[in-house]
Amino acid sequence: GYIKKLIPHTYFRILELKQKVRLTKENNEINQEFNFKKHVSEFEKAVTSFVRVCKSYNFKIVLMTQASRFTEVPSYPYSNEKISYSDYRQVHRLFNESIRNVAAKEKVGLIDLEQQIPQTKEYMHDLVHLNNSGSVLVAQQISEYMIQLEK
Repeated sequence: GYIKKLIPHTYFRILELKQKVRLTKENNEINQEFNFKKHVSEFEKAVTSFVRVCKSYNFKIVLMTQASRFTEVPSYPYSNEKISYSDYRQVHRLFNESIRNVAAKEKVGLIDLEQQIPQTKEYMHDLVHLNNSGSVLVAQQISEYMIQLEK
């Protein structure tokens, strides 16, 4: 709630970019014209703006990548007609890379869940949603990071 009020434009811009990734042509064809570089660049700018506003308020900033079950060959049934599995996987990886880039450039914390959470059904309900075990593991990763941050 506080972040929405503090920087609504950035918050809603990130949500809008996420939506653009999911949307395709109205006739439900796979969008071959999706400009990955443009949208990843916009996402990175939005995250950078978010970080800089938070810095101006002296917040302790920790960014996180998103865990997933995206593997070279789908390990989970995938049937989205709007975006191909490989495009969805590529966008996911590029957005996570943007988060890593911003964390490095802005010298803020990073919890790299994409690297820390196994890409298995033991931790992931589907391609991008954690199950109970995954949520517990993520909570442990965050807690450990925060404890180290306070030392």
